[in-house]
Amino acid sequence: MELCDCNLEVFICQYPKEVPKDGFKQILEGLKVLHNNKFLHRDLKPSNVLVKKEKTEEGKLIVLKLSDFSLAKETDDEMSVISGLYIGTEGWIPPEIHQGTEVKPSNIVVNASADIFACGMLGYYVVSGGQMLYNSQEAINHDINQGNADYSNLHDPTTKDIVRAMTCRDESKRPNAKMCLKHPCHWDSARVFEYFKVVNDTIVSVDVHIKTQVSNALNQNPHQVFQSDWKSRLTPLVKNELFTAPRSSTRPKYNEFNVTDLIRAIRNTKEHFLQMKHLHNELGNNKNDLHAYWTGLFPYLLIHTYTTLKPMTMYGELQHYY
Repeated sequence: MELCDCNLEVFICQYPKEVPKDGFKQILEGLKVLHNNKFLHRDLKPSNVLVKKEKTEEGKLIVLKLSDFSLAKETDDEMSVISGLYIGTEGWIPPEIHQGTEVKPSNIVVNASADIFACGMLGYYVVSGGQMLYNSQEAINHDINQGNADYSNLHDPTTKDIVRAMTCRDESKRPNAKMCLKHPCHWDSARVFEYFKVVNDTIVSVDVHIKTQVSNALNQNPHQVFQSDWKSRLTPLVKNELFTAPRSSTRPKYNEFNVTDLIRAIRNTKEHFLQMKHLHNELGNNKNDLHAYWTGLFPYLLIHTYTTLKPMTMYGELQHYY
């Protein structure tokens, strides 16, 4: 049996700054393996996640592993089990299982969505550095529209989006572990730029119907991305490069009021980044800096694009991101 250093609850208390950025993703990957093998954990919480510090050539690696399978149970083909008594832990039990102050009695059907709910709370706990999404089991039970949830410790809109989805009161609407892992909150800068390139390629598609449908959808609610226009948010050198410098076939005009043109500008700065050394003081010195630049200015762009285009995954290469 592998020896780990401590559990997640202890680790976050002692080393809050060492929590891995991909901690949420690691927990989801463990849950995906469990569900793929047709088992439910049924008691996900910080003390049931073990932490192991490993040394690599790149430095120290923090690995998170699911543990304590004393309540785990094998499921049927529908990922459900008939539970004699779902125990779980107060404060981590989904509302459909726990009613009032009493846990439901025997013969209750428990499915994978119960684990997803607790994992969403765990994700919040990891990303927020040990904060709780709900302050009590009662708050969970009486939260009709997720109004009792405290999202103030989530500063990334994409993370907030997946946590809300995973802790949705309607269990049938919660995504499964595989779907959660595809969510953009887990993407690195390379994946984000790849996605925006695919979106841009779809927008400039030769198929007029596809081009029109995607463009209209993205540009319908620009206020979700910027208040009036995106040009005014840019730093001076970048603004000059995109709007004032002479235009040509390789330096097209941009519409400052369209989300689609913002995506095209991001795609173009990434593709021509090495040739834009005169902008590196503002854009940064590498692709991660470039990602941070655009995300800092337009934090809602990615999740706006992702959710808007979800019904259009049949177009081009979009299907690979959903």
